[in-house]
Amino acid sequence: MKPLIFDATPLIYLTRVGLVRLIETLPMQKFAARSVFKEVVEIGKLRGLADALALADLFEVKAISIANPTNTALLRTLTRINGLDEPDAETLAVAKEHDYKAVLDDLLARKVAKTYEIDFAGTSHVLILGIQNHLLTKQESAKAIDEMIEAGWRCSPEIYREITRLIQES
Repeated sequence: MKPLIFDATPLIYLTRVGLVRLIETLPMQKFAARSVFKEVVEIGKLRGLADALALADLFEVKAISIANPTNTALLRTLTRINGLDEPDAETLAVAKEHDYKAVLDDLLARKVAKTYEIDFAGTSHVLILGIQNHLLTKQESAKAIDEMIEAGWRCSPEIYREITRLIQES
């Protein structure tokens, strides 16, 4: 299976709904850019966020490794895109360099991924991987989507219907 490189939002919301163990036990390699680590762990700890402490443990046990982009030209190009923040740009750059699947929910980041032919998926892909690897049931995945929305994760009604359909077909 292709390695995953996580952006901040999927890590934060999966952890907030109690699925940190899912992230840890998925059978493929998992990465995050240094700026994502800074956002979800270092800044999160300063704010006293419980999810930051749980995510810090994942990095400490190397369930998620830090990957830095080395293609400075690509990174420089991505950081010039209006509205694309540093963690998104780094995540996309690493995904492109190493042919990883970027796990991100930001609409602009997804559009940029399409433009640069970068393989990507959203948070729901992680839940479907959980079903496929017998780490979650379909019911647990559907419940997780609802809990993430309650916790502030944004999802249009159309995308919600598509996610629930994909979960049921998994």
